[in-house]
Amino acid sequence: MYFIGSIWLLPFLTSIIFIPSLKIGGIVIKYVDQGWVEYLGSQGVINKTNFISSKVDFINLLNLKFYLFIFFILISIVILIRF
Repeated sequence: MYFIGSIWLLPFLTSIIFIPSLKIGGIVIKYVDQGWVEYLGSQGVINKTNFISSKVDFINLLNLKFYLFIFFILISIVILIRF
């Protein structure tokens, strides 16, 4: 009965060969796919791009405020000189 249940050595193949390879695959998925590859790959690029674009937007907003401030100062100087 044991021989018929173990045709082609299936219990040996599944317990000795396939199970450790599945565990190695789980480790690879945990540390490679969801680890540094994700940080350096697609999500990392998106996060860095968002961070840099927010800094550029902030700098442009400061430049716009400075431009408007200088514009109003010049307008007020022109108005004061005329009167």
